[in-house]
Amino acid sequence: GALSSTPTPSPAAPPWVPVSAARCGEVGRTAFVTLATAGYAEGALVLTSALRRQLPLDVDVIVFSPDELRLAPGVRLRPLTDLPSVAAPSSAGQPVLPQFTFCWSKLGLWTLEEYD
Repeated sequence: GALSSTPTPSPAAPPWVPVSAARCGEVGRTAFVTLATAGYAEGALVLTSALRRQLPLDVDVIVFSPDELRLAPGVRLRPLTDLPSVAAPSSAGQPVLPQFTFCWSKLGLWTLEEYD
């Protein structure tokens, strides 16, 4: 027989359901979270607008930032100080440029406990 170019739909959970919840048959609290500075304000606005339009309302869309940013309606802006701090491993050494110290802040996104 000929090969079909149409993919077979899988009975998997929708893409916004956390893997842990999909395995247990429960839907946990879910969020799309990012971090942005004033230099990335326009990108954060575009990203959050697209996410908010496509995701169910029970999925939070959150931006952590040290700056005031204009975001899409329904998107929460949280101060960067709310993000748990993750120390750089001692083996990493000092960043080449001081602004890269900020990059370690991104790891705090994975330590948020209020989401699955």
